[in-house]
Amino acid sequence: MLRFWPALPLLVAMGCAHATDPIPAYPPMPVAQALKILADRAQAIRTVSAQASLTLTHGNGQTIQLDAALVMQPPERARLRAYKFGQAVFDMTLTPDGMWLASPRGDRRNMSLAAGTNAGDLTRQWMRLLIGSFENPSAADDAITGELVLSEMRGNVQVVCRIDRKTLTPREYEMRDANGHKRFTLKLDRYSTINGIVWPLRLEAISDKGQVLIELHDVEINGEIPADAFRPPARAEKLP
Repeated sequence: MLRFWPALPLLVAMGCAHATDPIPAYPPMPVAQALKILADRAQAIRTVSAQASLTLTHGNGQTIQLDAALVMQPPERARLRAYKFGQAVFDMTLTPDGMWLASPRGDRRNMSLAAGTNAGDLTRQWMRLLIGSFENPSAADDAITGELVLSEMRGNVQVVCRIDRKTLTPREYEMRDANGHKRFTLKLDRYSTINGIVWPLRLEAISDKGQVLIELHDVEINGEIPADAFRPPARAEKLP
């Protein structure tokens, strides 16, 4: 199995997103060599934490803009805690046992639940895609965009990854149904080199249920995470 974290480079130091350097560029190389670089980049990543600006857009067009804190322990744990004017609006926690959401009461609760359910679905897909478990992908160069395109069938779902050849950074994932229709898209951009680490600062997840836009800052990789970082709040509800 080819297993890699496409968005994560080889860790050489722990860093925060205060100063950035240009993204490294690579000369033309065979596909196997490019995939080896992607795989090597993944192995040292243990934790990710960051502050974020979060925009949740529900399928009916309603939008919530929030400040947030994100922590991840790939591939099965993530937590997103969102605030508005310093007050917690919702807390979403993903563990191997499922997804939990804590949100306020009233109309905002209904919208947060809808957006949170959407975000939960997208987060599950995001984590699965970022782990990059391609068994035997087909690979081809796109003559128009110059991107390296990986594709693999997983049951009735086709997973497509588009990788920028120059920087070897994944730019977009798609999940398509048996009829070839897009059901989920994950876009990664605003890559920066932070203390030797290439990292996307903008992530956009799109499905027919809505959109989740995460813009990161103060990113820390392989920092210490408290033991209870992924313990859902007592008032959190487990999502279906």
